[in-house]
Amino acid sequence: MKKIISIFVPAVAAMILAASCNKIQETPAQPAAGEQITIKASIPEATKVEYEANTENDNLHLKWTDDDVLRVISGSDSQEFYIKDGYTDHEAEFTGTAVSGSSFSILYPGDEFSTVDEAIAYNYENQVQSGNGNTDHLRYIACLQGVDTYENFTFSEEWATAHGGSLQVPAIVKIIATMPSGVTTLSKAEMSCSLGKFSIGLKNVDVSASSQVLTAYAMLPWGGAGLPGGEPVTLSITDGIGDIYSTTFTLAATTPLKQGRVSVFKFTKGIEKHLFAGGDGTQANPYLIATAQQLVNMHEVMEDGKTIYFELADDIDMTGKDWTALNPSNGYLKAMYFDGKGHTISKLTVGHSVGYPSFAGVLNGTICNVTFDKASIDAGSNNTGVVAGYIGTGSGDSMIVGHCEGVTVSNSTITAAATSNNRNTGGIAGVLGSEASTITNCHVTGNNTFSQNTTNTGCSVGGLVGNVAAAGTITGCTAKADINNTSYYCGGVIGQVGGAVAAKISDCAYLGGTITATRNSVKNSPVAGFVGRVAGNAGAQFTNCSVDGATIIATASGRVAGFIGDSGSVTDAVTTFTSCSVKNTSISGAQHCGGFAGVLYTKAEKCSVENTAVNANDINNGGFVGYLQKAVVTDCYTNANVDGGAFANIGGFVGNCLELNTVTCCYESGTISGSAASVGAFVGGATDGYDAAKATVITKCIAWNGSLPFYGAVSSKVVDESTVYVDVSKYTDNYIGNSGTISSQATVLGWDGSVWDLSATEPKLK
Repeated sequence: MKKIISIFVPAVAAMILAASCNKIQETPAQPAAGEQITIKASIPEATKVEYEANTENDNLHLKWTDDDVLRVISGSDSQEFYIKDGYTDHEAEFTGTAVSGSSFSILYPGDEFSTVDEAIAYNYENQVQSGNGNTDHLRYIACLQGVDTYENFTFSEEWATAHGGSLQVPAIVKIIATMPSGVTTLSKAEMSCSLGKFSIGLKNVDVSASSQVLTAYAMLPWGGAGLPGGEPVTLSITDGIGDIYSTTFTLAATTPLKQGRVSVFKFTKGIEKHLFAGGDGTQANPYLIATAQQLVNMHEVMEDGKTIYFELADDIDMTGKDWTALNPSNGYLKAMYFDGKGHTISKLTVGHSVGYPSFAGVLNGTICNVTFDKASIDAGSNNTGVVAGYIGTGSGDSMIVGHCEGVTVSNSTITAAATSNNRNTGGIAGVLGSEASTITNCHVTGNNTFSQNTTNTGCSVGGLVGNVAAAGTITGCTAKADINNTSYYCGGVIGQVGGAVAAKISDCAYLGGTITATRNSVKNSPVAGFVGRVAGNAGAQFTNCSVDGATIIATASGRVAGFIGDSGSVTDAVTTFTSCSVKNTSISGAQHCGGFAGVLYTKAEKCSVENTAVNANDINNGGFVGYLQKAVVTDCYTNANVDGGAFANIGGFVGNCLELNTVTCCYESGTISGSAASVGAFVGGATDGYDAAKATVITKCIAWNGSLPFYGAVSSKVVDESTVYVDVSKYTDNYIGNSGTISSQATVLGWDGSVWDLSATEPKLK
């Protein structure tokens, strides 16, 4: 007998096993333990079973086969018994070693299960029926438990009762369902109610060959189950592409699905297609999405001027589905609230034939609590990201607002080849496009590669967002990605900030990867670990943001740095960097390279650079900033190692100061290498124009390097108006050398103890 008892239609004798047996009047003597014996086992003739709710008869036929094995258990004694030749469908003899005891469990199949507990633990959740009406997947898993003999027995409730025990076998449900015209292949059938659900996978089931009638069988565990009375019970059938067809019915009374019985449900009409697994798209009752096809069906219900609500009910694998953006055009009025409920959408594949290739297109509304894994976006010449091309857009009364919250992009690829100006690529979104839009607690993680191949003006790429084009807000986000860029602006988190009002970015980080930029421009190709560029007419406030583990390779580019490439130069733009940091980073660029900033025109306070190397092959490079103009730098430090080769203006803190800078309470402690005259422990070179009022002020700063002068090219005060004016008298109260500790020198200079922890050898920001 096989491990799987053959069950033929008219089949699954509801494992009914209701045969009559003669009661044994007395318990016979048991054979001696260890003796080789022959026992006799019977399966009763299957009988017709009637299910009251549907008045449908059916029977299943059980028969022994030539590799069947029984197991007899009594206490710790457990023996297998093997079938002998000469068996019939319902009667067979088995040989094995006698088991001693007074109470026995007889288990089938005995070679698969060594204990009753193992049989109880059998997994009924992954049943797959191959072929319409096929019963090969059905298992006869039976146990006569607690009986007083095992030499001659029948797998029936009557025999078990007569011998002081019980019979455990599965229950069987048979579903006969007429599907709507046009439905062909099916993949799953499920019945659900308040008491639970059971399902059966369907393979090679094509109802077009059976007058649209599905016949499916499912096993239920020992003990059976029940359907409630007076409550809805739903039958759902999924077709080959993921569309769901369902019907709901109500039973007058609770109806048991008994073990050893076939319960038959027949549906000749009323099964209808449903776009989703449930819901009506309202806030109180969102559409439920459980399959890839249901995700695609979102397109059918989105409409202008109305917010449609969706929830994921399961993880979704989009293999084989070509996705187009949900809201790509026509005023971008298709609004949604999409809650992933912690689920994952994997292998989203988007081509560039429809505008803003991404999941949403232009996000009007909210996407939250979802992971996009292994997405692949072919952006062409479009603004693009995995989640959206734009998160919000416009301004004033026509503003469209988007919110991206708790979204993760992992192990994904974006390829863009812009043939137009101002195209943007980001892991989450190409553009954050309106003032009220937000990106909150979103993460790009795993192995991601984002590439933008273009030489067109104004294009940008970032690990999180390509372009923050409005005064939006980004909070609590991280990015980990390799970025390849031939265009203008490139950053590990943000390519550029380009709006007219300052954006707010806080508590965000670039957590590693290689940023490769090949644009040959020392002015218009800012590259950095966090943000490539802040446009002069924009501004941004960066607070508590960081870069950790970046490798930046931009040897033909200028304005290359660990955090910000170019901070923007217009005086009315408000850009600040507060409590931001760079560490464990390698920077290779042309000119204007710095551990923190390439070119800094604005304000930085309480910022730091640690364990970072700056390697440049052109002028103006520093451990903190390469080129400083009209900037205020307070309470910052760097221990970056700077290698400036033979190029001018190489400094431990600042490569080149131009004019109107203030640097206060800062220190450097890295190594500085360079062969030009303008190499300084703190400042490489300085140029202050023709007005003494524009001279840079550097005070209460520390250069922890006694082998170089504090400033390189600046050696005296020059007053000749035909030459550049540099007032070094404003470089006051500073320290250069290595006497004592940096903290002790900072204490002498009067650094603020509420800002700095001066208890260790090197000061650290509190």
